[in-house]
Amino acid sequence: MAAFFKGLLIFCGSLILLSGIMTIVAEKTDDKYIHMASESTQTAQYDRAHSEDPYDLDLHENVECPDTWDDWDDQDDWDDWDDQDDWDDLEDWEEPTTRIPVQEPSTVTDARIPHYVEPEAVTWIPKEYIWTSPNTQYEMTYTTSLEREMYEYYHALPRYTSFSDYKYYLDDENNREILKGIADAFTEYQQEHDYSDYEIVQEVITFVQSIKYVNDRDSTGQDEFQKYPLETLYSENGDCEDSALLLAGILRELGYGTCLLHLPHHVAVGIMGDDSLEGSYYDYDGEKFFYIEPTNTGWSIGEIPKDFKEEEATILYIN
Repeated sequence: MAAFFKGLLIFCGSLILLSGIMTIVAEKTDDKYIHMASESTQTAQYDRAHSEDPYDLDLHENVECPDTWDDWDDQDDWDDWDDQDDWDDLEDWEEPTTRIPVQEPSTVTDARIPHYVEPEAVTWIPKEYIWTSPNTQYEMTYTTSLEREMYEYYHALPRYTSFSDYKYYLDDENNREILKGIADAFTEYQQEHDYSDYEIVQEVITFVQSIKYVNDRDSTGQDEFQKYPLETLYSENGDCEDSALLLAGILRELGYGTCLLHLPHHVAVGIMGDDSLEGSYYDYDGEKFFYIEPTNTGWSIGEIPKDFKEEEATILYIN
């Protein structure tokens, strides 16, 4: 399968490291926890073959059975069967058979499931995303190329509308490869520039937050239209659920325990963290998932808008 993306992460300006800056240490389990540390210590019909005699019972002739076994007590009755011809007739008798036709296999088709086949000719569309780093000291740029034919295919698919099905937007093979490419680019940047885990996660968050917020009616003409990450990246816009899907997908590819949070009229992201991390979180299956706002820049891990502070959330674990 051909690669679906090409990416590059660069930065402009200078990076100033301040003493006592908070970091994240990823503790490797099945999923990574986000951990904050600093100098001050702070995811058959049987078709009977259209036969008029579907059972095809070849009994040859009918033999009347006696009403009771007492009727056979007379020796003459048994003598009637002594004739060899009678026994020959029995030997020629065939066991009744039932013809069962071969049944065609049954199939169930879900039009929402992608089955994309890459065409021979592919049109690559260059994309560039620019945002200001969380500490506002420099400008970040991520460049990539996306396949137009793939975007058009996914954009025409019926949608998964139930929140419990949102994970299918992230489990799709093609979209997951794109998300992995983004995660790999941020990981490479982290290694080259000595970023802490906390810093690179916050950089990913800011990258997604910088994508323009546009509601479904304005961007697609429909009241509700959940986008695959590919669609959000291609159109360079989306609403809260679109940005949440994109962000959660990248964080998962980075190895962090991640979930989607369904709040009244809003979808956000949760990242699994330990007791060293401060801020608002939700308890799920014995773990803490710290709130991440996927829209509007300036929100850090654990910071939640006041409109949702007292609201309960439905949690969808996607790892």
